[in-house]
Amino acid sequence: MLEIKFGTDGWRAVIGDAFTLPNVKRVAQAVSSLLKDPEGGNGKRRPLILVGHDWRFMSERFAAAAAGVMSANGFKTRLLTHPATSPMLSFAVKESQARLGIMITASHNPPHFNGFKLKDSYGGPMDDDFIRRVEERIGRDATPLLSVNPEETNALESYARHLSQQVDMEKIKRSKIRLAVDCMHGPSAAVIDLLFGRAAEHLTILRRGRDPLFGGVNPEPIEKNLGVLKDAVRQDRLAGGIAFDGDADRLGAIDDKGRYLPPHVVFPLLLLHAIKNRKWKGKIVETVSLGYLPERIARHYGIPFEQVPVGFKYVSRVMRREPVIAGGEESGGYGFGRCGAERDGILCGLLLAEYLAAQNKPLSELVGELESRFGRSEFLRRDFHAEKPVLDRAAWTESVLKKISHSKTGKKAKNVNPMDGVKVTFEDDSWLLLRPSGTEPLIRLYSETTKKSHAEELLDWGEEICGFKTKK
Repeated sequence: MLEIKFGTDGWRAVIGDAFTLPNVKRVAQAVSSLLKDPEGGNGKRRPLILVGHDWRFMSERFAAAAAGVMSANGFKTRLLTHPATSPMLSFAVKESQARLGIMITASHNPPHFNGFKLKDSYGGPMDDDFIRRVEERIGRDATPLLSVNPEETNALESYARHLSQQVDMEKIKRSKIRLAVDCMHGPSAAVIDLLFGRAAEHLTILRRGRDPLFGGVNPEPIEKNLGVLKDAVRQDRLAGGIAFDGDADRLGAIDDKGRYLPPHVVFPLLLLHAIKNRKWKGKIVETVSLGYLPERIARHYGIPFEQVPVGFKYVSRVMRREPVIAGGEESGGYGFGRCGAERDGILCGLLLAEYLAAQNKPLSELVGELESRFGRSEFLRRDFHAEKPVLDRAAWTESVLKKISHSKTGKKAKNVNPMDGVKVTFEDDSWLLLRPSGTEPLIRLYSETTKKSHAEELLDWGEEICGFKTKK
């Protein structure tokens, strides 16, 4: 029987290969069985379950199958009628006091993938222990022969209303800031339409319709996939451009000169707006791969700062236990504590637009001001295929630490952090992170310095430590 494993953010697999209707039902049945088990925390109680889906191929059918299994197991189940973003489902789970949410999406993965995410009752990533117990139960119980049709509900309007309460929509509309918004063929366009109405005339909406092939590119808002957005910003001389991934929990940005802004610049911009203009209070949290600018901002304003392992679930844990201004990860997912313990690409896009409106400046000028105050960031990443996944991370980390101790870079390290992989930070705040993937046979190398050439040198050093040969 096929082994189904959840990764950092859900179970994802190729449609028609592992991701099939029978397998989706098996996973839904495992969730049902766990919730009915007294050890699962609910026993005889049958709480509310919400199920949503994105615009990928057959997503609505997969969602209906999962919802049908939950209903057949006696749970009060509601299926979102409108294609949803992941943050929309998370919001709906929290607002309706549901026990959990099931989101059918493969987020930013290639078109031939789909996925199964679980959202906890607080409206964010499900905890690891629950996921582990779901994996253990998959295939142990037969799925019902007959599905039961669930109730239907629409979270679109309430979610859009929630977003409008977090930012000054009137200020954004009055400023008549001209932006391009790239939906990357995900379901975010409906939210934008509700938020802006007729004022959307000031926005250039790109790739707004459903396309299961995503126009031939992965729906991930990174530089190589945002050529359409770059061209629109340059040609129409816009103040900037923003992009959302396939389920709109990540944000990408292009400045008015058509330059891609990495997360190591976007997150600090959002922080400055939250601190200076919004006057929000709390801690700044980031994953270990995100960068030095947020920490410098935290020091400047006397704000608590914390780094956590890679994965927004670790950011979310901090957001749930104490006040947090914002939390971010290197993949472009950011969340704000006062809005919930979940990342939200559309919310962050609105906050960036509000920042532009407040300063009445194009995006490149805001970036220039950030760099003049807190320094320049040049971030690079390389991925290498390993012969097999790293199963013993502790042994791998110990091996890398020994190699680093015997290696010379010409720079003095001020800290070596084995939190998630091995991160070496130098006296000038530049750093190198070597990190094995938790689910794939990959070793990821990350570096950040003030100059791209220096970042390349650090990555070359990282390749040497890991035993890879640089191809020149």
